[in-house]
Amino acid sequence: SQNVKDLDTYISMVNAGRLPVLKGYSLNREEQLAREVISTLMCNYSVNWEEVASSAGVPVGQVKQAIRYDEQVLKAFADDGILVFDETAIHVLPEAAPFVRNVAAALDKLMLHSDKKFSKSL
Repeated sequence: SQNVKDLDTYISMVNAGRLPVLKGYSLNREEQLAREVISTLMCNYSVNWEEVASSAGVPVGQVKQAIRYDEQVLKAFADDGILVFDETAIHVLPEAAPFVRNVAAALDKLMLHSDKKFSKSL
């Protein structure tokens, strides 16, 4: 989100108990699930589908639909020694931790449609 730029307006909004947001974007349910999967993977180097589904109150299938879940892509990462996976979870191997961003990007549906890149992974 983007905050209000004028200091007086900012202060008055905060004093009124309102967030001083000028504009922002609300994530839909699918985007929230994708964010949860990717954040969990990036922070923990693993993601358990049942845990995410249980936390979100949705079936595992809905979690996998929210991301770009492709077993062939995951198998390619596994063949390269980056991760192990099965129907319950993905685990990035400790020695492959520098490549977790590559795995996360492969799961992100929005990365398919975006030419904008703010940083590049190895």
